[in-house]
Amino acid sequence: ERQDENYWWQTGSSGNEEDLLKYLEKYPDGIYSAQANEMLDTYAIERGEAPRAEQKEWQGAIEKDTIDGYQSFIDAYPGSRYKEDATTRINDLQLAQKHAQEVAEDKAQEKRVAGARFARRIVEQKLEKRGYNPGKVDGKFTPTTRQALRQFQNNRGLPVTGYVSRATMAKLMGL
Repeated sequence: ERQDENYWWQTGSSGNEEDLLKYLEKYPDGIYSAQANEMLDTYAIERGEAPRAEQKEWQGAIEKDTIDGYQSFIDAYPGSRYKEDATTRINDLQLAQKHAQEVAEDKAQEKRVAGARFARRIVEQKLEKRGYNPGKVDGKFTPTTRQALRQFQNNRGLPVTGYVSRATMAKLMGL
């Protein structure tokens, strides 16, 4: 404690931002750490920045990059300047989850709907007939075929997965 106190009087007691940071670097949980953090928060707020604890939590949320991480941040700092960014990231992550689920569902449906090679050829023929480039019509779904499927799905208002779902097959068949 004596070393902590001596170091405070050598550094942090000046109130200088650099000295406060030096003190906290050496004694992050020191006798004067709360006072040093309050003083540093004053500097941050004067510069138009968020308080240090909020900045630290925000960095933690970014590092986790999960819906729960961002939601915990919002719950802890509902008036934060980062709330809009956190909300946007939550929405992006939810959309990504939804898309991954749609892809998985369509991939499973494709095995039933277009699992046979002849069915795949029909899909490729229908894509080609409608002006999409599925690549060689051979019943093998290549990256080119998947791209043609995504374009078709996008143009028909279907979930864009690149896999032949029942809905995609129905639209291809003109139903």
